[in-house]
Amino acid sequence: MQLVYSFLCNFMTYYKEISALIAGSLLAFAFAPMNIYPLAIFSPALLLLLWLNSSAKRAFILGLLFGLGFYGIGVSWVFISIHEFGHTSLFLASLITALFIFILALFTGIQGFLLTRFFPSNTFIKLYLIFPSSWALIEWVRSWIFTGFPWLLLGSSQVNTPLSGYAPIFGIYGLTFLIALAASLLLTFFCPFLSKRFDCHFDLKNFHYCRPLFALIGLWAVGYVLSFIPWTHVQGKPIQISLIQANISQEIKWEPEY
Repeated sequence: MQLVYSFLCNFMTYYKEISALIAGSLLAFAFAPMNIYPLAIFSPALLLLLWLNSSAKRAFILGLLFGLGFYGIGVSWVFISIHEFGHTSLFLASLITALFIFILALFTGIQGFLLTRFFPSNTFIKLYLIFPSSWALIEWVRSWIFTGFPWLLLGSSQVNTPLSGYAPIFGIYGLTFLIALAASLLLTFFCPFLSKRFDCHFDLKNFHYCRPLFALIGLWAVGYVLSFIPWTHVQGKPIQISLIQANISQEIKWEPEY
């Protein structure tokens, strides 16, 4: 019983950190092959909730833990590439993979730090402009810095949803912005039910909690309508192309004798 009591006390003390780690882990399942696309909205909404009224230092830690959960699952295949196909030792492959995941997680941590450091008040601009913009900006930076790692972009999780209708207009980072915006709208709608436990409140004048719901529905409805627009048209005679997958094992593809 003492162990159970101690566990519960520690959980209540660090529930935000544990929640951030779990939320990040769940976000990985929004992408293929699981394709549970609502998690791309629910997970960022939970992270934003955890960032509300947090200090910049704690927001960095929460973002880092979120990133560790997200990339820890989402890029676990890197270990297989390094160890099995790169013929690297188990220890070295684990170390490289862990370092890679940590570096990627730093991006989310930095986002949380900057968001809470320069925008401490939960205003309209912070929720509906700065948070979505910062998420899209961080993904853009991650896609090119140090040669870039443009995997697990939030927008790519919505290729089979109504939100994909925005992609031809705004591109992948614009779609990421809209998904993060949807997360903010979802959070502000549910916030009255979470205010006691998470100290969830906003500095919004004349705010009505039904408006985010209407905006969220409208966001999806417009995307659904846009998905029916044929953005490209055939010009000239079609060209037939055939692609054949070479049957080459990954274990020997880099061997000089082959």
